[in-house]
Amino acid sequence: MNPRPLAPHASALPLRYNPTLLMSRSRGLTVSPDTLTFNSVRPVLAVAGEAVHLLASRRRLEPPCKRATPALWPDNEQIIRNFGILVHMVWQVIFLIILILLGSAAYAGIQGAPWVPTWKRDMKRVGELLRLAPEEKFVELGCGNARVCRHLKQEQPQADVTGVELSLLQYGVGWLQNRLAGSGVKMKLENAFKHDLSGYDALYLFLMPETYQKIRPKLETELKPGSRVVSYVWPILGWEATRVDEREGAPKLYYYER
Repeated sequence: MNPRPLAPHASALPLRYNPTLLMSRSRGLTVSPDTLTFNSVRPVLAVAGEAVHLLASRRRLEPPCKRATPALWPDNEQIIRNFGILVHMVWQVIFLIILILLGSAAYAGIQGAPWVPTWKRDMKRVGELLRLAPEEKFVELGCGNARVCRHLKQEQPQADVTGVELSLLQYGVGWLQNRLAGSGVKMKLENAFKHDLSGYDALYLFLMPETYQKIRPKLETELKPGSRVVSYVWPILGWEATRVDEREGAPKLYYYER
């Protein structure tokens, strides 16, 4: 008995890429036991081979993970592009912060004096002139990083010590140093010309000569009687110093009592 021929199929696709055609041809194929020879089973083997080839081709060309990978993981080019954008934004923020800090320091220098710290060896001289007592209130106008304030607070821990600074950069550095040292010094980010001086017993200044002239009316109006003032390097014109501390190779210190 001869096997029935395969039924014609309407699809124009080749056999190996048409699973419907494979199934229809395999269903229409019959083989008699009496005629079971290699030639008779060759169509069966061919159909089976085509089916295996089709499955293997699909798995090789369209792996399941390939469709999900682009949605879950960006390609290397996208990662590099995003990283570059992030780095650019970070540098913009850093540049803006530096610009703000430098602008603040420049403005403070114009208003009072550029930041030039009191020499470390002269801080003890300031303490000897002011002689802070417990519970007294002290303020330094234009304190920079508050190094003089910390020294006086260390000499007299029970005194109320405050530093006033207009530069955001110096204020930040001083605030951090005070926190790390646990000094107890108070710092205020404020213009010295706007800070109320009426409650202080002692005051220290290291400003430019022209700034002394501008701030002198404020000192005369707000400082209470008996308060002490020390200026570094330059005198306050129009005031008579009670004492002038002069030492060889060191700037002068001018001591005033109101």
